[in-house]
Amino acid sequence: MAVIADSSSQKLGVTDAKRATSSAVLDLVRRGSIVRRYFLIFATLVGGSLIASVVVELGFRFVETRQELAAVHQQMAELAAVQIQNYVEDIAQALRLAAAPRQLDDGRLTKDYAFNLRNLIKNQPSIRDAFAVGLDGREQLRASRIGPSVPNARANHSVDLFFTTARSGKTYFGPVNFPSDSLEPQIFISVPIEAYAGEVSGVLAAVVNVRYVWDVVQRLQIGKSGYAYVVSNAGTLVAHPDLQLVLQHKDLSTLPQVAALREARSGTAGTGIYSSLSGEQVLVAYQRIPSIGWTVLVERPLLEAYTPALLSLARTSGIMLIACILAVGAAVRLGRRVVRPIEVLREGAGRLEAGDLNARLHLDTGDEFEELAEDFNRMAARLQEAYSGLEDKVAERTKALEQSLKEVRALGETIQAVTASLDLQKVLQSIVIRATELSGSDGGLVYGFDDSAQTFQFRAGHLLRPEFISALTATPPKLRNSIIGRAGVTGEPQNISDVSDTGPSAPLQFNALLLAEGYRSILAVPIIQGDKLIGGIVLGRRAVGGYSSQEINLLRTFANGCSIALEHARLFHEIGQKNTALQMASQHKSQFLANMSHELRTPMNAILGFTDLILDGIYGNLDERLRRPLEQLQINGQHLLGLINDVLDLAKIEAGRLELNVAEYSVEEVLEALQATARPLAEAKGLALKVSAENMIGYCYGDSKRIFQVLLNIIGNAIKFTRHGGIELAAVAVDAEVHYTIKDSGVGIAPEDLKSIFEEFGRGDPAVAREFAGTGLGLAIAKRFVSMHGGRVWAESTLNVGSTFHVVVPRRVIDAGTHQ
Repeated sequence: MAVIADSSSQKLGVTDAKRATSSAVLDLVRRGSIVRRYFLIFATLVGGSLIASVVVELGFRFVETRQELAAVHQQMAELAAVQIQNYVEDIAQALRLAAAPRQLDDGRLTKDYAFNLRNLIKNQPSIRDAFAVGLDGREQLRASRIGPSVPNARANHSVDLFFTTARSGKTYFGPVNFPSDSLEPQIFISVPIEAYAGEVSGVLAAVVNVRYVWDVVQRLQIGKSGYAYVVSNAGTLVAHPDLQLVLQHKDLSTLPQVAALREARSGTAGTGIYSSLSGEQVLVAYQRIPSIGWTVLVERPLLEAYTPALLSLARTSGIMLIACILAVGAAVRLGRRVVRPIEVLREGAGRLEAGDLNARLHLDTGDEFEELAEDFNRMAARLQEAYSGLEDKVAERTKALEQSLKEVRALGETIQAVTASLDLQKVLQSIVIRATELSGSDGGLVYGFDDSAQTFQFRAGHLLRPEFISALTATPPKLRNSIIGRAGVTGEPQNISDVSDTGPSAPLQFNALLLAEGYRSILAVPIIQGDKLIGGIVLGRRAVGGYSSQEINLLRTFANGCSIALEHARLFHEIGQKNTALQMASQHKSQFLANMSHELRTPMNAILGFTDLILDGIYGNLDERLRRPLEQLQINGQHLLGLINDVLDLAKIEAGRLELNVAEYSVEEVLEALQATARPLAEAKGLALKVSAENMIGYCYGDSKRIFQVLLNIIGNAIKFTRHGGIELAAVAVDAEVHYTIKDSGVGIAPEDLKSIFEEFGRGDPAVAREFAGTGLGLAIAKRFVSMHGGRVWAESTLNVGSTFHVVVPRRVIDAGTHQ
């Protein structure tokens, strides 16, 4: 029996309860018959569960059957592999026993050793021939089952693999071969002949008939039509139930299961599904025999292998189908018995949902439904009790969450604003302003920590009087006697609710200064970057009470976020100061070099001028003993003057004092001047110089003197670094540019040096630089002259072959000026 009872009316009237009940009934009618719906639910759940269980069971049964089949076939393959390996190992062991000589004659085998070979042939029917080979690779003894037992004197086995392997002390197993005089496969097995362990005096080799392997695979029974076969590492068929395939020397390397053996992940054993020689799907298991390089494969038609499993699965499916039908019927019957209590529970829940907290249920079913009704009644009572204070709690919690969200947003915006600048003073001022606003303080300041003096230096303040700032600047707090120092030592914020309670004691002199300014509550937060103390924030309020834990945590997070921005700004400030100092030093260096080069060039020109006058005989006839030193002095002076001019040009460029003298010039005239100037230098070293221009380039607009200087510098380097061959200079007009190419057959430039040669004092390989004199300034100056023309220069080179330099400048220089 099921009844719904109402307790005394508390908050909702009888009318509301009736309205809620009628609403629930209308919903019931509107949504359809509950019996029909729950019948479908029960039928779906029970039937679906059984069907799912059947499918899962069938799946597990299929997987287990497949695993069992794979294990059985794998065991067959392992059994055959063990038998074949034992067969070959027995022959190898017999060879090892026969190989031990009883005595040696000057390191050679005696005639008695032939007795060992005959016994070996007699006791091992699979051995066709056995022969002993000396350390020189020549046969000494031979015993044959079908041929003459005479050593082959012409045979030299010294380079054969079976001889070299066995001579090194190892047992050799050769590949399968099919001799012309026999239809059965054979292999070579060789062992070292050792009178004593480690003393190899020869090699004993045997030609072994492996027909026994066919007997092994023939005896394997694998279902009705399954079979086993053996292949070599190369994919050659060694043994098969169909002997004709073996006699045909069948190559199975293209068969999928054999080709898969060559993959690195194939391992020593495994199973899989592949196609047989006839194209039929088969279950394959394989087992390698590593010592002789063979693999045993067991194949069975897939349909035959899975037939027992499929029959078992069919029987199981039929049984489960019957059980499913019975279960669905039982579910329908059970569903009808639980519909009525569910209707009562649903109607009560509908009233509770409508706001009738007085609804109660009474069920006398004596089962879980009755317990559920009691739980429902307890829940309704608790809801009734909790409803009164729920709204206040929700409002309070919502307010707290809104406040937390507001603080988090404000903190994020604050840190973003602080990190927006790299100006150190702006960052410090932004930190103290934001910290004061976040905490609602009456004033705040930021200190920077001086590690050498162990004091805190005032850096920025907010809402502070100028006199108070002067006092703070004049008396910096120390690490050991201030609240900010204590915060820095402990790494934790220091909160003082009332500064007047601490008194003006010596360790807290800083507090007395704050108290005199009218601050009663103080909070000090350290700013720490990693493990390094870089400063701190001090905030003050004129009211007693200190800061709450929530405010302290907020400011601690703010200080941690600001530490990164503060460190970045500090580093940026230091880098800016160092860059300014470096720029000043570079400018002074350039001015000094320009002045010194000019001062050096004037006396050098005088020295060269007087030297020319003396050599020309202006001051009288010159003694031949003095002519050679004076000529050498003139050559070295010209070289030194060139270096001074390079340094002067470079200094002027760096100082921004060198400008291009642009005008119309003829490319052909520049090329003629280059040829006239450089040809004597090339001929002096026995080098050919070729200068050419494609078509008529005509006039261009630029500084012809600097263009000539660039090209002559590169040609001079080409002559200097070329021992034989020649240099080619070619010019071609490409659109609005002129492309000069200087190609030589010199020593070349390493790839890693192609960029550095255009830098100041860059001379490439030091070994080459020592051989050829120079300062390394020519190409640097050339590159800057080309850049001032708005062009580009680069090099291509191959060591010991030659180099090619490319200079590309515009036909008309648009913006010519000093190099920046």
